[in-house]
Formats: sequence, C-alpha cells, structure tokens
Amino acid sequence: MAMDLFGLLKRDHKELQDLMDEMMKRTGRDAQRADLFRQIQAELLPHMAAEELVLYPELLKHSESEMIALEGIEEHKLAESVRVQLVEETITSNRWLAMFKVMKESIEHHVEEEEGELFDKAKQVLSDSLLKELASRFEAEKKKAAG
Repeated sequence: MAMDLFGLLKRDHKELQDLMDEMMKRTGRDAQRADLFRQIQAELLPHMAAEELVLYPELLKHSESEMIALEGIEEHKLAESVRVQLVEETITSNRWLAMFKVMKESIEHHVEEEEGELFDKAKQVLSDSLLKELASRFEAEKKKAAG
C-alpha cells in the first residue's frame, strides 16, 4: 500500500534530520561537508517545492488551517534565504557552519510545528480521499522538482 501524505512527509523529515545531524558532526574542513550539503539540498528543495504546490494551497482554503500554512510558507522562505547564503559562503569557514546550524534549527522548528499543529489541522479540514490524492501528487511534484 502507498504511504499516506503524513507518512511521506515524516519520512522526508527524518532523512533530512539525519543528514543535518551528520553535517553537525563534520567539524573537519573537507569535501565531505560539500557532499553532505549537496545531499541536504537534494532532499530539502524538492520537499519544500512539493509542499508548497500540493499541501499548503489546500490548507489555505480553510480558516482553521490558513495561519499554520502561512507560517509554514514563511519558514520555507527563511530556510531558502539561509540556504542561498550558504551557497555563497566559503563552505570550510566557521561562519558557514554557524549559518548551517541556524538553518538546521529553523528547519527543526518547522518540522516540529508541521508534524504537530499542521498535521492536526490538515486531518480536521482535509478528507481522507483528498489526503490520498495529495500523497500521490506530492510524490509526483517532488520527483519533478528533483529533475
């Protein structure tokens, strides 16, 4: 059986968390940091794009879930802003690692809210059949965004 939307999101969150945790262990200034950052971006960007195209528009239609969806969108913008700065910063610098840590903490906060309040609101306002449809659309959009 296909995974439900919440299962897909949690799976992505776990993969991203594992990669970010691994990055924090990489205090050495080496190619591993660049490789891990590529993996993090390859996980993060398609996930955010798919959420913004599939899940958030549905939540914005309901007054009960509009605010948490708007917050999620703003948190994505924040993560993307820091990610862009990371791309431009020297990856071996301490400043890079400090900026990465800020992005990691921001993403962890976002995931905590999403898996809590946002999932709860989504279960209230979205039908089971719509959630099934959103799961397959999420997977398709994620694949498309990943290129």
